[in-house]
Amino acid sequence: MDDQWVQYRIFFFGETAFQMARVEEVLIRYGLYPSTPELISPINGAVDVSTSPPLTWEPSSGAQPITYTVEIDETPDFLTAFVNSSGNETIPFYPNLYTAATYYWRVRAVNAAGNSPWSDTWSFTTLSGGETPGTPTL
Repeated sequence: MDDQWVQYRIFFFGETAFQMARVEEVLIRYGLYPSTPELISPINGAVDVSTSPPLTWEPSSGAQPITYTVEIDETPDFLTAFVNSSGNETIPFYPNLYTAATYYWRVRAVNAAGNSPWSDTWSFTTLSGGETPGTPTL
């Protein structure tokens, strides 16, 4: 759906009968804000995750085009997010991370109408150095 325009007429009146009333018309643009992205993987609390995991999420609905902002941090407050990437790619996003570290991540969608709320915050822990996921033990 395309963005929409709405026109409002606002009346301002003076405090006494001698003051003139004035009318201002305001044109406001609105559209379909993007929906909150739903995270897919790595799943919340995953361990032994690659240091370059594909971060994936369900695409948002809303007025197109939609871009995404991804934040990754070592703390869940995202005050020092070291990855803050915006782009048109919906999925996947491949960060380069340290081994044996826990990371928190979230995504939000952005379009001309504005930003979606942030997704839920999920965490995962990367592999310890030298380990390979899925290696069978004999």
